[in-house]
Amino acid sequence: PQLKPILMVALTLRSLDAFKVFEPVWALFGNSPLYRTLAVDIFTRAIEQHQFGLASAQAVMLLLISLTVTMLVLYIDRRERN
Repeated sequence: PQLKPILMVALTLRSLDAFKVFEPVWALFGNSPLYRTLAVDIFTRAIEQHQFGLASAQAVMLLLISLTVTMLVLYIDRRERN
């Protein structure tokens, strides 16, 4: 029971890191459409395809997804404490 708050923080940080994976995917697979993560897609659209508007919209969606996951974990943690 005492490890639950620590595990919730670790789960939150690991899930947010999973959304931001760029370097290993780019180094191993490059611009392969089969192994493209959201971060690689944002980079490809902005730098290689010069679609800066779409890339910034995707970056904002990544931010909103990250915030939603964080707020959900914090809500569950607070509800279980009370």
